Amino acid sequence: MSIDEHYDDFLRGVEEFNRREFFECHDTWEHIWQETTGADKLFLQGMIHAAVGLYHFTNGRWKGARSQLEKCITKLAGYHPTYRGVDVAQLVKTFNTDFLPAIEKAANGEKMTPPNFPTIELTNQTRRTHAELQAQLDQQRVLLQNEIDALKRERDELKEKLKSEQEKFALTLKRHLKSAEKKTRVLFALIALLLLALIWLLVRGV
Repeated sequence: MSIDEHYDDFLRGVEEFNRREFFECHDTWEHIWQETTGADKLFLQGMIHAAVGLYHFTNGRWKGARSQLEKCITKLAGYHPTYRGVDVAQLVKTFNTDFLPAIEKAANGEKMTPPNFPTIELTNQTRRTHAELQAQLDQQRVLLQNEIDALKRERDELKEKLKSEQEKFALTLKRHLKSAEKKTRVLFALIALLLLALIWLLVRGV
């Protein structure tokens, strides 16, 4: 699966990130990440590191913040300049030039002015592309449902035809059995008559 199948949740994570709800954002994206494969999976993992790193930063956990943001920078190295409408290059630059130096100062006990937190502004093209994709998925779903309905109708017609053929076969078989039974009785009657005639001849001969 890709982000496209969970795009609404991806957008919810973006909104949580922009509201500085980094813990909630981490939970939202991690749920998507568990069901995603390919390039999207590593991208989401990098974004999760960003959310967790900023969460640690807001709580003064400098070691955890540094570790997570460095992991984010490494994971997102192959996604510059943008990916999925996210300005990855700008996000990584903010971490490198603003947050990591601030974390270094704070960890050394120096006075540090917290930098401005980054926000994610998705491009309109990304949202439009998602809308187009959703429309295509809806169309495919309708077409698939129509094909399923057609197959069901064909199945039902075949079942009715089979039932009709079975009934015809049963009636034909019943007629043949009756005819065979009648012929059998006639045959037995003829044999009986022949036996009686033979006996009569034998008696007359005596």
